[in-house]
Amino acid sequence: MYAQHGEDEQHYYGCVTAVDDQVSRLYRTLEKLGVAEQTMVWFCSDNGPEDRGTIDRNRGFTAGLRGREQSLFAGGVGVPAFLYWPDRVEAGRVVDTPCSTLDHFPTVTELIDYALPDRRPIDGVSLAPMIDGKMTVRPRPIPSLSIQRAKRGHVRFAYLRYDRQPLQVLN
Repeated sequence: MYAQHGEDEQHYYGCVTAVDDQVSRLYRTLEKLGVAEQTMVWFCSDNGPEDRGTIDRNRGFTAGLRGREQSLFAGGVGVPAFLYWPDRVEAGRVVDTPCSTLDHFPTVTELIDYALPDRRPIDGVSLAPMIDGKMTVRPRPIPSLSIQRAKRGHVRFAYLRYDRQPLQVLN
């Protein structure tokens, strides 16, 4: 597959194809079970595209955003994502508000009306109001850990700002 492309492109396109095949397999299973319309399917990448490493692969697209994988700039942490939920989400709707996988847990707990047994801190925010079209701005920033600093023993938290200002690392 993709024989007309170089090795790097074959690897990249092969990964995209594998993800596409597995998401399709999941959806077909949900349809077969009769729950596809009522099931939330969340999908996103885990980070921006990889940077040049020892194998010199540099695939992926940041749409001109600064940074790549392992960077706290928007090109490293900003990734495309989608929520497919036919019973609740309008097809083709686009949301510009930054979200995080940290938001999945509080969103699901709110949507299923589950009360946590204690007052533990939750880093994410519920996206239920956003799903319903009632929220366009995050109520608080997305927390992130600078992995490079953590590996050297200097743990520092960064709060990412997405208020159309340049991305900043805040202690």
